[in-house]
Amino acid sequence: MSFCLISFKYVLASLYVESGLQEINTLLTAMVEGGYQPDPAAVCDIISLHGELSRTFGRLTKVMSAELVLVMASGTIACVTMLLTVISSLKMGTLGDMALMVTLYLMLASVTMVLPSEAIQRCLEAAGEARALLLAAELRQPPLSRQLGLLRESVGRDLDTLGELGLFRLRRSTVLSIGSTILTNAIIMLQFYFA
Repeated sequence: MSFCLISFKYVLASLYVESGLQEINTLLTAMVEGGYQPDPAAVCDIISLHGELSRTFGRLTKVMSAELVLVMASGTIACVTMLLTVISSLKMGTLGDMALMVTLYLMLASVTMVLPSEAIQRCLEAAGEARALLLAAELRQPPLSRQLGLLRESVGRDLDTLGELGLFRLRRSTVLSIGSTILTNAIIMLQFYFA
């Protein structure tokens, strides 16, 4: 259960980063819609805020990468154990007796695999929105296009590096591919088991 605390710690940090990215997106939306005419100093403040958020989250992910890999591995093991429990319970006819255990494994897998992946996915979506807004803001604010271009490059770098754990990238697609691999192997095991 201590693996769940690692997931919650990472999710709380990612919520902080996401709220900062949403604040940047709010300012960029105002620039694009013409309601906000920033001066170069205000754009420097936005660049500084984004840089600080990016560095903080990058360091956090780097420091926690070993823990997050272990968390994902424990979630994968929980999924496999849950499927093996369901398969053996079906064969013995004791699925009702094992319902609590299956539910606990399902909750453990959800917390350890889905929560960190969804947290990163939300940050990536906010960064993607920022990049699209920056492209539009560069066109609407020609005097600031150089500074906005620097911010766009920084946001683009974040889109490439957020969630990088070394062995894999923490994304929604990662959880889906792990789940599909487990399910495929479970179907093959079921075919051999009941044949």
